[in-house]
Amino acid sequence: MTQRRRLAVSAVMAAALIALSGYFFGARGYAGAAAVSLLVVAWRHDNDAGFCFPLAMLFLIVIAVMLMLFFMLITVRPH
Repeated sequence: MTQRRRLAVSAVMAAALIALSGYFFGARGYAGAAAVSLLVVAWRHDNDAGFCFPLAMLFLIVIAVMLMLFFMLITVRPH
Protein backbone atom coordinates (compact mmCIF):
# COMPACT_ATOMS: atom_id res chain seq x y z
CA MET A 1 0.00 0.00 0.00
CA THR A 2 1.42 3.37 -0.91
CA GLN A 3 1.99 5.98 1.76
CA ARG A 4 -0.70 8.32 0.45
CA ARG A 5 -3.29 5.58 0.28
CA ARG A 6 -2.42 4.43 3.78
CA LEU A 7 -2.80 8.00 5.07
CA ALA A 8 -6.15 8.33 3.28
CA VAL A 9 -7.40 5.07 4.83
CA SER A 10 -6.32 6.30 8.27
CA ALA A 11 -8.11 9.62 7.78
CA VAL A 12 -11.31 7.88 6.66
CA MET A 13 -11.15 5.47 9.60
CA ALA A 14 -10.60 8.33 12.06
CA ALA A 15 -13.44 10.41 10.61
CA ALA A 16 -15.83 7.44 10.66
CA LEU A 17 -14.90 6.59 14.25
CA ILE A 18 -15.41 10.18 15.39
CA ALA A 19 -18.72 10.53 13.53
CA LEU A 20 -20.15 7.24 14.84
CA SER A 21 -19.01 7.91 18.40
CA GLY A 22 -20.49 11.39 18.28
CA TYR A 23 -23.76 10.03 16.96
CA PHE A 24 -24.08 7.35 19.62
CA PHE A 25 -22.49 9.06 22.65
CA GLY A 26 -22.80 12.80 21.97
CA ALA A 27 -20.08 15.27 22.95
CA ARG A 28 -18.24 12.74 25.12
CA GLY A 29 -18.11 10.39 22.16
CA TYR A 30 -16.53 13.07 19.99
CA ALA A 31 -13.84 13.74 22.61
CA GLY A 32 -13.07 10.10 23.26
CA ALA A 33 -12.98 9.15 19.61
CA ALA A 34 -10.75 12.11 18.77
CA ALA A 35 -8.23 10.96 21.40
CA VAL A 36 -8.33 7.37 20.19
CA SER A 37 -8.07 8.47 16.55
CA LEU A 38 -5.00 10.58 17.31
CA LEU A 39 -3.32 7.56 18.89
CA VAL A 40 -4.29 5.25 16.02
CA VAL A 41 -3.01 7.66 13.36
CA ALA A 42 0.23 8.24 15.30
CA TRP A 43 0.69 4.49 15.69
CA ARG A 44 0.00 3.70 12.03
CA HIS A 45 2.28 6.41 10.70
CA ASP A 46 5.08 6.27 13.24
CA ASN A 47 8.46 7.05 11.75
CA ASP A 48 11.57 4.89 11.88
CA ALA A 49 12.81 6.59 15.06
CA GLY A 50 9.56 5.66 16.80
CA PHE A 51 8.84 8.85 18.69
CA CYS A 52 5.50 10.00 17.21
CA PHE A 53 3.34 7.60 19.22
CA PRO A 54 4.89 8.48 22.63
CA LEU A 55 4.60 12.18 21.77
CA ALA A 56 0.91 11.72 20.94
CA MET A 57 0.36 9.92 24.24
CA LEU A 58 2.14 12.69 26.18
CA PHE A 59 0.03 15.29 24.36
CA LEU A 60 -3.15 13.48 25.40
CA ILE A 61 -1.93 13.12 28.98
CA VAL A 62 -1.26 16.87 29.19
CA ILE A 63 -4.76 17.63 27.89
CA ALA A 64 -6.29 15.12 30.32
CA VAL A 65 -4.49 16.69 33.28
CA MET A 66 -5.62 20.17 32.26
CA LEU A 67 -9.22 19.01 31.92
CA MET A 68 -9.03 17.27 35.28
CA LEU A 69 -7.77 20.47 36.90
CA PHE A 70 -10.60 22.47 35.31
CA PHE A 71 -13.11 19.92 36.57
CA MET A 72 -11.65 20.10 40.08
CA LEU A 73 -11.86 23.89 40.03
CA ILE A 74 -15.49 23.74 38.98
CA THR A 75 -16.42 21.26 41.70
CA VAL A 76 -14.58 23.13 44.47
CA ARG A 77 -15.86 26.59 43.51
CA PRO A 78 -19.19 26.14 41.73
CA HIS A 79 -20.00 29.85 41.42
